[in-house]
Order: sequence, then C-alpha cells, then structure tokens
Amino acid sequence: MLTELIFALLSVILLCRILYGIILKIKDIRWLRAKGMTFREYFDEKQFKGKVAEYGVSDRLKRMGTDYKVFDGIMIRCQWGTSQIDHIVVSKYGIFVIETKNYQGKIYGADKSENWKQYIHGNEYRMVNPVRQNQGHVRALMECLPTYNQFQYVSIVAFAGDANVKTNCQNVVYVYELTKYISNRKKEILTEKQVDEYCNKLNELNILSEEERKKHNVNVEHNNYLKEHGTSFRSI
Repeated sequence: MLTELIFALLSVILLCRILYGIILKIKDIRWLRAKGMTFREYFDEKQFKGKVAEYGVSDRLKRMGTDYKVFDGIMIRCQWGTSQIDHIVVSKYGIFVIETKNYQGKIYGADKSENWKQYIHGNEYRMVNPVRQNQGHVRALMECLPTYNQFQYVSIVAFAGDANVKTNCQNVVYVYELTKYISNRKKEILTEKQVDEYCNKLNELNILSEEERKKHNVNVEHNNYLKEHGTSFRSI
C-alpha cells in the first residue's frame, strides 16, 4: 500500500513537471512568434548581444594599464570537454576570471542555486546560475594550470544591459563597477615571473580552431536551454 502511494505521488510530481515544461515552452513559442523569430535566430541574437557586451568589457579592462594582462575568449580543453572564458585578467594582485552577461529585466539568484530567475516581458524565465558557471571556468583553469591555487583566482560575474540584479553574491557586479572592483585588490599574491609564466601557458593552451569553437558554442546553447527549460530541444 505504501509503495503504491509513493509511486502515485512520484507520478503526479513527474506529470506536474512535464506540464510546467510544456507551459514554459508554449510561452516561449508565443513570445518568439510575436517577435517573428525561430529558436535558432533567438540563439544567434543572444550570442550577438553577448559579444557586444564582451567587447565593451574588454575595452574597459584594457584601459587599466600595463599591470593587468587581458585575455578575451580563451578556450581550453578539460576533463569534461572544453571551457571558454569571456575574460581573464592576470596581474600580481590575482587572476581575475570574468563571466559577462547581457540581460534585461529583474534577475534574482543565490550563489548555490542551480538556476536563477529572470522576469521580463511579464514572464518568468530560468537562467543558468552564472556564479556556478564561472566557478566551472575556474576549475577548468586550475586543472590545466595546477601550479596555481584557488586562492590566486578571483571569480567575477559582470552584468551589462538593463538588468536589475537582486543577489547577495559578493562577486556579482555591474560592468561599470568592474574595473574598480578589480583595482581595489592591492595585495600582491603573484610575482612578475608567475604572471609572465601564466600568460605564456594560457596562450599555449588556447584553442584557436574555428570548428571546435563553433561546436563548443552549439553545445553550450543546447545545454543551457535544457537546464533553463527542463525540456528537450527541438528547432521551431
């Protein structure tokens, strides 16, 4: 009797999850159709907006001076595949690993949540937790460059666009705050030699193949969609 009850309860929970996923997908389809877009076009637009934000961040970082070595779009191979980092700033004050997000609306999230919530166009959407996403980038770098420890890394998520971010995460900033956030760190934790060695190794590890980069981007978009919607992906 108890087993049947548990089975029935699990079935109801599973059905509710499926229905919720269907409702979210219908809302997404209606929103995209109202904009006259397919999912492929939507992903292309997201990538375009992301690149615009990344170029803006890169320009700000490169104005910080010669003490800060800036790397953009570094892609490295790690045990779970590939990892692409928006920006890495290497200095004697630390290795700053930066994830740039170009979002609108109100965004709510905590550092340990799997997903954050975005409220826009009167709808609620899930988005991949950017703090955890960037922690994955740091882990990939530590795996490839094991002589540098976690205390030498600083993970930062920088929001561009018109996002109104509501979080208690200490390492989440707006783009206009980014350079000040970095320059406020005055304790030297790397020698000049370590900075040079790290930069040289980054250049050696960086994957330049356009084919591999395209494959990585497709996989990221697909995985993010599944995480955010909890449904299988089909082009529309």
